[in-house]
Amino acid sequence: MPTPDESESGAHAAAPDPPSPPDQPPTSPPEEADGPGVTERRVAHIVGLMSRFEFRRGHTAQQLADEWGLSLGYVHNLTAEASKRVRAAATADDVAAQIIPGLCRAFDTAAASTDPKALAAAASIAKVLASIAGIDAPKRHEHSGPEGGPVQVIAPGIYVPPEADE
Repeated sequence: MPTPDESESGAHAAAPDPPSPPDQPPTSPPEEADGPGVTERRVAHIVGLMSRFEFRRGHTAQQLADEWGLSLGYVHNLTAEASKRVRAAATADDVAAQIIPGLCRAFDTAAASTDPKALAAAASIAKVLASIAGIDAPKRHEHSGPEGGPVQVIAPGIYVPPEADE
């Protein structure tokens, strides 16, 4: 007589997958219901938001989850993929091009103030801008050996074997 796990033919029936907890992201993308390529378009949309600095952590993901009718966990997965793509595509020049205008606006605002804290912030921003531009004061770098002592340099020796007597 077959057990409950076996069909009449004696083969084991596949156990159904346990349901995902509500706070967990789905294990597969819901592309089947939305059509092929939807996940890729969603990731591309998030990449665009991040590239334009319109993605606000803790806020935009919830908005997208509500708009798309997806779980927040799944949208976090999409966001992680988008973030990887943005980081991979960013170069130092891209980052500087995005950061410098914001720093300049912050500097202008702080420098126009009479508040001592704002003026201190302006000085700090000026140092950052000078560092990015490469016009900050040269920095002194000291190198030392173990326990602060001198660096030991050993010149390579040349070994010349004695001539053999034949």
